[in-house]
Amino acid sequence: MTEITRTRRQRRMAREENSGTTVAPETEVVLAVAAPTATGATTTKAARVLALLKRPEGVTLDQLVEATGWLPHSARAALTRLRKKGHVVTSAKAVHFDLEPDSLAFWDADTNWTVEPGTFTVSAGASSASLKNATLHVV
Repeated sequence: MTEITRTRRQRRMAREENSGTTVAPETEVVLAVAAPTATGATTTKAARVLALLKRPEGVTLDQLVEATGWLPHSARAALTRLRKKGHVVTSAKAVHFDLEPDSLAFWDADTNWTVEPGTFTVSAGASSASLKNATLHVV
């Protein structure tokens, strides 16, 4: 009977270290653990993400990627995990636009463009359920 032996190749990781050092398959690898804080708890990347999200100004995806060293899709997946754990994670974008007086003009009975004085409400949102309003006063 013929005995077949199979040797396994060492696994390649998607993101390899650039240090130039290699680890033989038989070598024991010791992983570094985050240093304890003053209270004795370790700081995890998930804890860092939560701390960044709790800031008054929030956090951008680029800031999450820089703080954790994750790729953008991993940072988005971490936000999804936080939502599944019950954390409220929201997204906001600021919209700026200029309204000229001509934007509020209409045709009057004499077929002229007219802007009447008064109060106007401008609404913007993703849907009618989430509208934000701004009030304009034309004198």
